Amino acid sequence: MHGVPCRSYYLASSHRYRPLLFLVFGTLDALYLSSVLTKVSQGAWFTLMLAFILSSIFILWRFGKEQQWKAGRTDIFQPSQLMTKNADGTVRLTEGFGGANITNISVIEIFFDKVGDLVPLVYANFVRKFEASPSVAIFFHMRLLPTPSIPESQRYIISRTSIPSRYRVTALCGYMDDVITADLAKLLVDQITLFITSDLAGANGSGSLNHSKDIGDANRDRDIRAELAALQHAES
Repeated sequence: MHGVPCRSYYLASSHRYRPLLFLVFGTLDALYLSSVLTKVSQGAWFTLMLAFILSSIFILWRFGKEQQWKAGRTDIFQPSQLMTKNADGTVRLTEGFGGANITNISVIEIFFDKVGDLVPLVYANFVRKFEASPSVAIFFHMRLLPTPSIPESQRYIISRTSIPSRYRVTALCGYMDDVITADLAKLLVDQITLFITSDLAGANGSGSLNHSKDIGDANRDRDIRAELAALQHAES
Protein backbone atom coordinates (compact mmCIF):
# COMPACT_ATOMS: atom_id res chain seq x y z
CA MET A 1 0.00 0.00 0.00
CA HIS A 2 2.90 2.32 0.68
CA GLY A 3 4.73 1.42 -2.54
CA VAL A 4 2.97 3.92 -4.80
CA PRO A 5 3.39 7.00 -2.54
CA CYS A 6 7.05 6.15 -1.94
CA ARG A 7 7.65 5.71 -5.64
CA SER A 8 5.85 8.97 -6.43
CA TYR A 9 7.95 10.77 -3.84
CA TYR A 10 11.10 9.26 -5.34
CA LEU A 11 10.15 10.38 -8.85
CA ALA A 12 9.26 13.86 -7.63
CA SER A 13 12.57 14.10 -5.79
CA SER A 14 14.52 12.92 -8.83
CA HIS A 15 12.85 15.58 -11.00
CA ARG A 16 13.53 18.19 -8.35
CA TYR A 17 17.27 17.44 -8.25
CA ARG A 18 17.69 16.94 -11.99
CA PRO A 19 18.82 20.56 -12.67
CA LEU A 20 21.38 20.25 -9.87
CA LEU A 21 22.74 16.99 -11.28
CA PHE A 22 22.89 18.51 -14.75
CA LEU A 23 24.80 21.49 -13.37
CA VAL A 24 27.33 19.31 -11.51
CA PHE A 25 28.05 16.85 -14.31
CA GLY A 26 27.79 19.55 -16.98
CA THR A 27 30.46 21.54 -15.16
CA LEU A 28 32.75 18.51 -14.95
CA ASP A 29 32.29 17.75 -18.65
CA ALA A 30 32.95 21.39 -19.53
CA LEU A 31 36.18 21.31 -17.51
CA TYR A 32 37.36 18.16 -19.28
CA LEU A 33 36.43 19.63 -22.66
CA SER A 34 38.26 22.88 -21.95
CA SER A 35 41.37 20.96 -20.92
CA VAL A 36 41.26 19.06 -24.19
CA LEU A 37 40.77 22.24 -26.23
CA THR A 38 44.01 23.66 -24.85
CA LYS A 39 45.86 20.67 -26.32
CA VAL A 40 44.27 20.50 -29.76
CA SER A 41 47.51 21.46 -31.45
CA GLN A 42 49.30 18.66 -29.56
CA GLY A 43 47.06 15.85 -30.84
CA ALA A 44 43.84 16.25 -28.86
CA TRP A 45 42.05 16.96 -32.15
CA PHE A 46 41.97 13.20 -32.75
CA THR A 47 40.05 12.60 -29.51
CA LEU A 48 37.55 15.32 -30.39
CA MET A 49 37.11 13.97 -33.91
CA LEU A 50 36.59 10.44 -32.60
CA ALA A 51 34.02 11.66 -30.06
CA PHE A 52 32.18 13.56 -32.81
CA ILE A 53 32.11 10.52 -35.11
CA LEU A 54 30.86 8.18 -32.39
CA SER A 55 28.23 10.68 -31.25
CA SER A 56 27.02 11.08 -34.84
CA ILE A 57 26.74 7.30 -35.25
CA PHE A 58 24.74 6.92 -32.03
CA ILE A 59 22.43 9.83 -32.89
CA LEU A 60 21.84 8.45 -36.39
CA TRP A 61 21.19 4.95 -35.01
CA ARG A 62 18.70 6.33 -32.50
CA PHE A 63 16.92 8.30 -35.22
CA GLY A 64 16.72 5.20 -37.42
CA LYS A 65 15.31 3.06 -34.61
CA GLU A 66 12.65 5.67 -33.82
CA GLN A 67 11.61 5.72 -37.48
CA GLN A 68 11.50 1.91 -37.49
CA TRP A 69 9.30 1.85 -34.38
CA LYS A 70 7.03 4.49 -35.88
CA ALA A 71 6.64 2.52 -39.13
CA GLY A 72 6.09 -0.70 -37.19
CA ARG A 73 3.21 0.81 -35.25
CA THR A 74 1.42 1.75 -38.48
CA ASP A 75 1.86 -1.74 -40.00
CA ILE A 76 0.33 -3.70 -37.13
CA PHE A 77 -3.12 -5.05 -37.89
CA GLN A 78 -5.30 -8.14 -37.77
CA PRO A 79 -5.71 -10.53 -40.76
CA SER A 80 -9.29 -9.35 -41.30
CA GLN A 81 -7.98 -5.82 -41.86
CA LEU A 82 -5.67 -7.02 -44.65
CA MET A 83 -7.73 -9.48 -46.70
CA THR A 84 -11.31 -10.62 -47.00
CA LYS A 85 -13.09 -13.52 -48.67
CA ASN A 86 -15.15 -13.11 -51.84
CA ALA A 87 -18.47 -14.84 -52.43
CA ASP A 88 -16.83 -17.37 -54.77
CA GLY A 89 -14.25 -18.36 -52.15
CA THR A 90 -11.35 -16.34 -53.55
CA VAL A 91 -9.50 -13.78 -51.48
CA ARG A 92 -8.93 -10.09 -52.07
CA LEU A 93 -7.38 -7.16 -50.27
CA THR A 94 -9.68 -5.03 -48.19
CA GLU A 95 -10.74 -1.66 -49.56
CA GLY A 96 -8.21 0.07 -47.34
CA PHE A 97 -5.41 -1.64 -49.30
CA GLY A 98 -6.89 -1.25 -52.78
CA GLY A 99 -9.36 -4.15 -52.95
CA ALA A 100 -7.37 -6.10 -55.57
CA ASN A 101 -7.96 -9.82 -55.99
CA ILE A 102 -5.19 -12.02 -54.63
CA THR A 103 -3.55 -14.64 -56.85
CA ASN A 104 -2.89 -17.90 -55.03
CA ILE A 105 0.53 -19.52 -55.44
CA SER A 106 0.34 -23.26 -54.85
CA VAL A 107 2.99 -23.47 -52.13
CA ILE A 108 3.22 -23.55 -48.35
CA GLU A 109 5.22 -20.76 -46.78
CA ILE A 110 6.18 -20.05 -43.18
CA PHE A 111 6.32 -16.48 -41.92
CA PHE A 112 7.90 -15.84 -38.56
CA ASP A 113 5.57 -13.78 -36.41
CA LYS A 114 7.33 -11.69 -33.78
CA VAL A 115 4.17 -10.46 -32.05
CA GLY A 116 2.14 -13.66 -32.04
CA ASP A 117 -1.40 -12.47 -32.72
CA LEU A 118 -1.15 -10.11 -35.71
CA VAL A 119 -0.16 -10.29 -39.39
CA PRO A 120 3.62 -10.69 -39.86
CA LEU A 121 4.97 -7.56 -41.50
CA VAL A 122 6.86 -9.47 -44.20
CA TYR A 123 3.67 -11.30 -45.22
CA ALA A 124 1.62 -8.11 -45.33
CA ASN A 125 4.21 -6.35 -47.49
CA PHE A 126 4.47 -9.35 -49.81
CA VAL A 127 0.72 -9.51 -50.37
CA ARG A 128 0.31 -5.77 -50.82
CA LYS A 129 3.17 -5.38 -53.29
CA PHE A 130 2.69 -8.49 -55.43
CA GLU A 131 -1.08 -8.99 -54.97
CA ALA A 132 -0.33 -12.68 -54.53
CA SER A 133 -0.14 -15.07 -51.64
CA PRO A 134 0.87 -18.66 -50.99
CA SER A 135 -2.19 -20.88 -50.97
CA VAL A 136 -1.25 -21.97 -47.45
CA ALA A 137 0.54 -19.60 -45.08
CA ILE A 138 1.76 -20.40 -41.59
CA PHE A 139 2.32 -17.55 -39.14
CA PHE A 140 4.90 -19.08 -36.81
CA HIS A 141 5.53 -17.62 -33.38
CA MET A 142 7.89 -18.92 -30.68
CA ARG A 143 7.09 -18.36 -27.02
CA LEU A 144 9.85 -19.08 -24.53
CA LEU A 145 8.71 -20.43 -21.17
CA PRO A 146 10.71 -20.57 -17.91
CA THR A 147 10.96 -24.36 -17.94
CA PRO A 148 13.64 -26.74 -19.24
CA SER A 149 11.50 -28.49 -21.83
CA ILE A 150 7.97 -28.76 -23.20
CA PRO A 151 6.59 -32.19 -24.20
CA GLU A 152 6.10 -32.58 -27.94
CA SER A 153 2.39 -33.26 -27.49
CA GLN A 154 1.91 -29.92 -25.69
CA ARG A 155 4.28 -27.76 -27.70
CA TYR A 156 2.14 -26.44 -30.55
CA ILE A 157 -0.94 -24.24 -30.32
CA ILE A 158 -2.69 -23.98 -33.68
CA SER A 159 -5.58 -21.76 -34.69
CA ARG A 160 -7.18 -20.53 -37.88
CA THR A 161 -7.21 -16.89 -38.91
CA SER A 162 -10.02 -15.04 -40.63
CA ILE A 163 -8.22 -15.65 -43.95
CA PRO A 164 -8.80 -19.15 -45.39
CA SER A 165 -5.81 -21.52 -45.25
CA ARG A 166 -3.80 -19.11 -43.09
CA TYR A 167 -2.85 -20.65 -39.78
CA ARG A 168 -1.29 -19.28 -36.65
CA VAL A 169 1.11 -21.70 -34.96
CA THR A 170 2.62 -20.88 -31.59
CA ALA A 171 5.48 -23.09 -30.43
CA LEU A 172 5.94 -23.25 -26.68
CA CYS A 173 9.58 -23.98 -25.95
CA GLY A 174 11.72 -24.33 -22.87
CA TYR A 175 15.24 -23.01 -22.60
CA MET A 176 16.69 -26.45 -23.45
CA ASP A 177 14.41 -27.15 -26.43
CA ASP A 178 15.74 -26.97 -29.98
CA VAL A 179 12.72 -25.90 -32.03
CA ILE A 180 14.40 -24.61 -35.19
CA THR A 181 15.44 -27.83 -36.92
CA ALA A 182 15.95 -28.91 -40.51
CA ASP A 183 12.55 -30.62 -40.64
CA LEU A 184 10.62 -27.72 -39.09
CA ALA A 185 8.51 -27.13 -42.21
CA LYS A 186 7.41 -30.76 -42.42
CA LEU A 187 6.73 -30.84 -38.70
CA LEU A 188 4.49 -27.78 -38.88
CA VAL A 189 2.58 -29.16 -41.85
CA ASP A 190 2.05 -32.45 -40.00
CA GLN A 191 0.78 -30.57 -36.95
CA ILE A 192 -1.67 -28.57 -39.06
CA THR A 193 -2.84 -31.73 -40.82
CA LEU A 194 -3.47 -33.31 -37.43
CA PHE A 195 -5.31 -30.17 -36.35
CA ILE A 196 -7.60 -30.28 -39.40
CA THR A 197 -8.24 -34.03 -39.24
CA SER A 198 -9.14 -33.80 -35.56
CA ASP A 199 -11.78 -31.22 -36.48
CA LEU A 200 -12.98 -33.53 -39.24
CA ALA A 201 -13.30 -36.41 -36.80
CA GLY A 202 -15.25 -34.19 -34.43
CA ALA A 203 -17.62 -33.12 -37.20
CA ASN A 204 -18.25 -36.71 -38.29
CA GLY A 205 -18.76 -37.95 -34.76
CA SER A 206 -21.36 -35.40 -33.70
CA GLY A 207 -24.62 -37.22 -34.30
CA SER A 208 -27.83 -35.25 -33.83
CA LEU A 209 -31.59 -35.50 -34.38
CA ASN A 210 -31.79 -31.79 -35.19
CA HIS A 211 -32.10 -31.39 -38.97
CA SER A 212 -30.74 -27.83 -39.10
CA LYS A 213 -27.80 -28.84 -36.94
CA ASP A 214 -27.13 -31.79 -39.24
CA ILE A 215 -27.05 -29.43 -42.22
CA GLY A 216 -24.63 -27.17 -40.39
CA ASP A 217 -22.42 -30.14 -39.53
CA ALA A 218 -22.50 -31.27 -43.16
CA ASN A 219 -21.42 -27.83 -44.35
CA ARG A 220 -18.67 -27.75 -41.75
CA ASP A 221 -17.56 -31.22 -42.81
CA ARG A 222 -17.39 -30.06 -46.44
CA ASP A 223 -15.37 -26.96 -45.51
CA ILE A 224 -12.91 -28.99 -43.45
CA ARG A 225 -12.43 -31.50 -46.27
CA ALA A 226 -11.81 -28.65 -48.72
CA GLU A 227 -9.34 -27.14 -46.27
CA LEU A 228 -7.48 -30.44 -45.97
CA ALA A 229 -7.46 -30.88 -49.75
CA ALA A 230 -5.99 -27.39 -50.20
CA LEU A 231 -3.23 -28.18 -47.72
CA GLN A 232 -2.39 -31.48 -49.42
CA HIS A 233 -2.43 -29.86 -52.87
CA ALA A 234 -0.04 -27.11 -51.75
CA GLU A 235 2.24 -29.68 -50.13
CA SER A 236 2.46 -31.86 -53.26
